[in-house]
Amino acid sequence: MNFILFALFAFLGFQQSTSAASFNTRGFDVTIEPVIAYEFFQRDTPNRHRAGMLLYGGRFTAGKPHFSLEGEFITGNETTAYTSPSIQTVMTKKENARIGARATAFLSNLFSGYLRAGGQASRVTTTVTDSTPSTTVNARAWQYKPYLGSGFQVSLAGLMSAGLDANYVFVSLNDFTQNSVQVSASLQIHFNSK
Repeated sequence: MNFILFALFAFLGFQQSTSAASFNTRGFDVTIEPVIAYEFFQRDTPNRHRAGMLLYGGRFTAGKPHFSLEGEFITGNETTAYTSPSIQTVMTKKENARIGARATAFLSNLFSGYLRAGGQASRVTTTVTDSTPSTTVNARAWQYKPYLGSGFQVSLAGLMSAGLDANYVFVSLNDFTQNSVQVSASLQIHFNSK
């Protein structure tokens, strides 16, 4: 529900400001995208296993139509209940901040594909509540890792595009089971892109 309100507010707010914003000259394009994503990552509590989490946030891109710089911040919470006698619940909060570059190929007036690469800073906070009930909080420091991704966009009425992409974050080059994969959908609002 919070994401829907965020997306609606962002859409209406940016639609109102597009006529006042003049960020383009000679093909320079600025976009804002509310993003919703699902990420698969390695979890260590209560034992080592793969987990998934829904994330939401936003992405900012600025540059020429075929090459642009991007920044992104997404966050999410996930709580899992266990039947183990020693651990009752594990709540995970994850934050990802990315800075990178994007190369876009326009396949037609409606479709475009892109490759993206850069660096990701991630922070994970895990709160474990056991049966006593006792709570343990493990907040990891920010970790910095490279990412690589690709995706496509479909133009909607010229002012917006809908996108779908997949990103691979290289957490470990020695153990690929620790790396994370994120699939995301976005709605991009164009600021005076002509």
